[in-house]
Amino acid sequence: MKIPVTNLLPADISHADRITWIKNNQHVCLNPFQTYYYQYEAKSGKAVLNNNFCCSVYSNSDVDEVKNNIFAGSLSKQCQVCWNLESQTGTSERTLSLATVPSDVLNKFIETGESDSYHYRIKFSNLCNLACRSCAPTFSSKYAQTYKLNVPQELYQDIGYDNSVWDSITSSITNACETYQSVTVMILGGESLIQPGAIKLIDWLTDTKLPVALSITTNLTKLDTKVVERLRHLSYIHLALSIDSVNHNYEYVRWPAKFSDIEKNLSVIFKYTNASLIVQPVWSLNNIFYIIDFLDWWYQWFNTNREIPIKPVVMHHPPSITIQNLPTRYRAQLLTIVDHALKHDIFKSQIQLPFYRYLLELTDFLQTDHVIHDLFDQFLYETAVQDRATGSNFAQGNQNFYKILTESDQTLFKQHPNIKLLPRQSKNFYSLHVQSQI
Repeated sequence: MKIPVTNLLPADISHADRITWIKNNQHVCLNPFQTYYYQYEAKSGKAVLNNNFCCSVYSNSDVDEVKNNIFAGSLSKQCQVCWNLESQTGTSERTLSLATVPSDVLNKFIETGESDSYHYRIKFSNLCNLACRSCAPTFSSKYAQTYKLNVPQELYQDIGYDNSVWDSITSSITNACETYQSVTVMILGGESLIQPGAIKLIDWLTDTKLPVALSITTNLTKLDTKVVERLRHLSYIHLALSIDSVNHNYEYVRWPAKFSDIEKNLSVIFKYTNASLIVQPVWSLNNIFYIIDFLDWWYQWFNTNREIPIKPVVMHHPPSITIQNLPTRYRAQLLTIVDHALKHDIFKSQIQLPFYRYLLELTDFLQTDHVIHDLFDQFLYETAVQDRATGSNFAQGNQNFYKILTESDQTLFKQHPNIKLLPRQSKNFYSLHVQSQI
């Protein structure tokens, strides 16, 4: 075997045993061998076009180092984000991706060090119509404008307009189709379905009829009729729907979206015979207390339409709004909610097993008093800033959480936004966080 592991995976391995295997072989990851990014990365106030395969690796030399360490069975410093998450809540992007790879595909990779598939992830710009609370100005023009944050102008410029970049993208995809058995092109946001470069790529794939699986990450708030009609002509599309709450809490988290638009657009897109759908919620302190409402809504939708998998996106930045920042004084209340969620009828389906496992891992964390982030004052401050900018209200939009806050935390929140109220350490961290996003 080229890659040292504890053992190969049996075809009939249970999900629980697979998760154990993934944790016991922490150096194993397919992404460095089969994933290529096209996107601008903001660095020191400038933006450069880089390729990487995950959130922490930016240069070709880093990619080669990670690959060599995987072959050696060693851990790479570049992969620290995933390992931190695995030690905190048990789940990372690495564990979620490996949990769904067929055993024969993963075993072939272990034995040969090669992959039969290749994945492109393309972010054409930061153009987006929403300023979601879990987002950042580098990923959303609306976020930058709403909170008056400066970002490099390159992030606003669609890379589809750059002829050299466009030629590089299209020629690379064409060559990959001749080399790999399976090629996936994933369009990321901003909001994919309103970006000119994304629409240009959809047209190109439709016209060339290359054997490519097109995956589109979308908030599903905008469905242009012409774009939707073009999607019908592709042999296969995968739509990853960024929907992470329902009703008024959804509108609080994904301002200024309306949940009625989601309901309307779902009724259109689920009828596509060439499309597979997946829901990708981002769980944070802004919506996790509404997980029962979320499950109830989707369970009813599945009964009326068809079931689709729900696959959580693991959030690690900014740390102030992650679940790992929940103070110990509130963990028992959230644990009760998550325990109730685990008994939901939606989890009687095997399709939702990865989501179930995510919540199960979360309960382990909620039963500890392990302080991972001590930034709750910062969470209250940033929430107040966002409320003021969007005309929202924590006490209403995230009422399930607000109503269990201690009197002192409610009082502190009502005094914000006022940076002087933050402890010095949190104040410094907040300043660094803002600078890191511009």
